[in-house]
Amino acid sequence: MADIAWALRTEVKAEQLDAFEKEGLLSKEAHTDALEWIGKERASWITWRAFVSYVFLFLGIGLLVAGVIFFFAYNWANMGRFVKFGLLEIAILGAALIAWQRGLEKLGGQASLLLAILLVGPLLAVYGQTYQTGADAFTLFLGWFLLVFGWVLISRLAAAWFVWWVLVLLTVVLFCAQVIPDRLGGLSALSAMMAMNAVALAVWEYLSIRRFPWLQTPVRWVPRMLLIVILYALSTAMVLVITESRYMHDELPHFRPFWVLGYVLGMPLLVWVYALRRVDLFALVGVALSFVVVSTVFVGRWMKDGLETFFFLSLLVIAEVALAAFLLRKVHHHAQSK
Repeated sequence: MADIAWALRTEVKAEQLDAFEKEGLLSKEAHTDALEWIGKERASWITWRAFVSYVFLFLGIGLLVAGVIFFFAYNWANMGRFVKFGLLEIAILGAALIAWQRGLEKLGGQASLLLAILLVGPLLAVYGQTYQTGADAFTLFLGWFLLVFGWVLISRLAAAWFVWWVLVLLTVVLFCAQVIPDRLGGLSALSAMMAMNAVALAVWEYLSIRRFPWLQTPVRWVPRMLLIVILYALSTAMVLVITESRYMHDELPHFRPFWVLGYVLGMPLLVWVYALRRVDLFALVGVALSFVVVSTVFVGRWMKDGLETFFFLSLLVIAEVALAAFLLRKVHHHAQSK
């Protein structure tokens, strides 16, 4: 163990470790462990560097699209309809041509295609404002995700698929909010978000492993974003069920079995997948946080108001967080030992 600790405290390369072993400064076991450690550190650094590159690249694309939107908003009164449509169509065509010239195998080409996909939305918005169609907002996102589906299909870019899925979600949520009656529409949107993202997460995880490795984004940000939405919807729904919210009291019985069943079956399934099948501490932390919130609300619901209830719930939260940290450390050590 002393040999291993000495090796890890020293910034060495694989070639140096080989030389140390030949000179007898490292045992074979220490040499193997040190090489494994260096490999993991390099893989982690490469992953995070790729993630940061993705973040800055797509942040730049987002800022560019925002700049286009604000440009049209500021100069709206001074521009004719043909100028508005012409500028946007030239921008979309230019982004598509750059993507074709660079090739979709390169990140630059994929990013240009993503820019073209995002610019379709402002084009539809300008069309709606120019001719005052009076259509509901969900129709804009409906047309948007239908028009760009072909580009998304050929993009081989996880970010493009994620943007397309966000458009689909916005279409469904806005449809529930604008077409379905008020309070029932809110509950329908919450249920739709939970169900649709659960299906999307399962499909994404399956395809990223079995058929399309390019879906495995740096730091797994896409499945984690989907998981955040699922946990938010499940936790919010369970809090509504437990507290029997008066605001939604009339429509709540229609959704209570769906939500309770989704939480009771979904949370253990997430723990099984991300603790045993595909270890992901981020996902497990989200599950633990959801459990702490729901269990605290459940216990507090049946206790009387008072100072003793406050202290009891505080101790309960501390105990649950400590237990979650202990279990997460066990999962982490078990994954590292494999």
